[in-house]
Amino acid sequence: MCYNNDSDYRFEAKMNYSKQRETILKVLRSTRSHPSVNWIYENVKKEIPDVGLATVYRNLKQLEAVGEIMRIQGDFPEERWDGFAHNHAHFVCTKCKKILDMDIDGNLKLKILSACPVKADDFYVVYTGTCDECNNKTN
Repeated sequence: MCYNNDSDYRFEAKMNYSKQRETILKVLRSTRSHPSVNWIYENVKKEIPDVGLATVYRNLKQLEAVGEIMRIQGDFPEERWDGFAHNHAHFVCTKCKKILDMDIDGNLKLKILSACPVKADDFYVVYTGTCDECNNKTN
């Protein structure tokens, strides 16, 4: 997908344009909170009242497949999504389930990918542990 800014979406030929997909992507990129599908659905409904939950799920999977967004791996009651698929890792607090973005040096990514004995197209990094807020509660 090609876009110039958060309000200008031009979908590549591998995905047909749809108002629903554009709105889902806009809603997802309006937050850095790594929302659940239900949060995305409720916010998309504010702009497209007749959108269905299945439509949101389907479009999230399609956007993930073309690398526009990412599903965050973790032990969550609901899937969590990130509207920004640039090179970065996530930290997931094992106590409160807060998700934080962490930058990854591009050179580190190249080193890891070149060290694999297979042809890896990409990799996904999730750090787990206890966030500062939860650490401060226990101290």
